[in-house]
Amino acid sequence: MSSYLLIVAAGGYATRALPLTGYGAKMKSLINVGAGGVTVIEEILREARDSGIEHGVIITSSEENVSVFRRYLDPLGEDPAFAEYLERRDKAPEKQVIADRGMLSRVDLVVQTEPRGFGDAISLAEPHLAEGGSSGAVIALGDDVVHASTPAARQLMTAHTLTASMVVAVQRVSREDASRYGVILVDAQPLKLGAEFVGKAAYRALGMEEKPAEPTPNVIDGEDVYFAVVGRYLIRPEDMAFLTGAEGSIDVELDFTALQQHNAASRDLVAVELDGTWLSVGTPLDAQKAYLRYALASGDDREELRDYARQLLADTE
Repeated sequence: MSSYLLIVAAGGYATRALPLTGYGAKMKSLINVGAGGVTVIEEILREARDSGIEHGVIITSSEENVSVFRRYLDPLGEDPAFAEYLERRDKAPEKQVIADRGMLSRVDLVVQTEPRGFGDAISLAEPHLAEGGSSGAVIALGDDVVHASTPAARQLMTAHTLTASMVVAVQRVSREDASRYGVILVDAQPLKLGAEFVGKAAYRALGMEEKPAEPTPNVIDGEDVYFAVVGRYLIRPEDMAFLTGAEGSIDVELDFTALQQHNAASRDLVAVELDGTWLSVGTPLDAQKAYLRYALASGDDREELRDYARQLLADTE
């Protein structure tokens, strides 16, 4: 498979997550939710690594947050006294936990100095995309994980390889929930991509509605289906050029939506229905749900946790 860049959008503020982060800066990426109790950012990096991606770029909102990420990703290099302490105390398991964070061969940190929207944040990774000669970039929102046996990034990468289109990940939601998200309208007939495609299904996108009060359903197999855009995208070099050029209108919040609408109009946008479950940590409740899903689905302690959960439920009935 061709070479791809990972872009993690982890800038802006997270006022809804104040009980989790303790302050306004958007550090939800460091909340523990993934398999084995790892953080969101580790889960995203693991997804990228298992998809064959080697280079990542994290977009954050300040130099202070850069320092936090740098210390998190390389605590031994950033704090020699801590490294010396672990060595002196022979803390091999703890050192392995830290070593496991180095999942990609390279992770760069970039600051979005002004809150100019999602598309502007992504455009800051343009030099890294151009430098590596990548076929495209997988974009992951820093507060979204996808619990799946086949990594979400790989599902998008196979769709791009087979169609040469921009790709957006979607998942079915109820009509009531559809108004909370961007909603993709698709051709009712799924694309026939063959055995190489590893997602649940892929559709040619026809348009997009941004948080519609009255969402338009897709009619698939006689049923109304609402496809919400989830926190994974795959853009090509030409899509990055759109964002960084005049057409992208990167001074407004909905610039990235404009890119999707532009490609949908030219039938150059593919929606991949993920084979897996999209989990957000946008609110404390969402984060708790994500943690429970991972904890109860995998890990050495899952049976004990399941028994404990059953007992808790029985005690509260």
